[in-house]
Amino acid sequence: DPWAGDDFGATPLALVTALREGGSDLLDHVADRVLAAHWDSLPTAAATLAATGFIGCLPHLAIAELGLPPGLQAALHVQLAEGLARIGAGQQRDFSVVTLADATEALKKTGERYGLYASLAARFSGESADIVEAWQDVGWHLGASRQLASDCADVLSPQSRDLRSKVRTWPIVWLLERVREQDGDTAVRAAQELMQAAGRDDAGAHAVLRSMLIERGVVRRVAWEVEIHCRQALAGLRAAGARDPALGLIEQVILRGAVLDASAPASS
Repeated sequence: DPWAGDDFGATPLALVTALREGGSDLLDHVADRVLAAHWDSLPTAAATLAATGFIGCLPHLAIAELGLPPGLQAALHVQLAEGLARIGAGQQRDFSVVTLADATEALKKTGERYGLYASLAARFSGESADIVEAWQDVGWHLGASRQLASDCADVLSPQSRDLRSKVRTWPIVWLLERVREQDGDTAVRAAQELMQAAGRDDAGAHAVLRSMLIERGVVRRVAWEVEIHCRQALAGLRAAGARDPALGLIEQVILRGAVLDASAPASS
């Protein structure tokens, strides 16, 4: 049982999730047009092809190497495929965010990823369906909290990838809706123009935008949302029956995510 400190099978299962995460991360960078410099000499299709390999065949081949009973192996294959479909739905919503409800739905792209990894480990350990679902919830809330914190750190950064790519993340949409409520549509258009200038690396525009994010309460609201998700993840640990040493380690991971550092660089 990995949750009780027995790491039998933990390394190959970690390989499954690492392959899945690497492919998802790469596809996310393709979608946001922020590929790393080492892809510059290659067509974008090459990155897409590599990502689909990481996501599609390689994790399933790794599961096949675990030497599990056929029923459990089949269940893991199905769970991995269903998780991919849910992650894809979140990524698709990320392409067309307009409202805050859209931006909240787009958190699925990360929430479902973390939820999939946690629930795969629970199913691998032979847990019941309700415990597997509880671990799914733990991962979902942890992932959503990390995505919110990352999005906030990114838009506060002078080298914001989201502003450059014109990606509407949760903090950006919340700010625009706040401006509309308080000052009307003309002010929203001015804020959008400010974001476009900041996305072109206009340092002055970004300084004004950063002040606006703080003064309009965006950072405070994101911190509140992150705290809620972290508390729900901690509650989920109890429902999942987590035990030490895993319990203490996972609690530390969740609590670290509850601290929103506006000065920290954004993660992907």
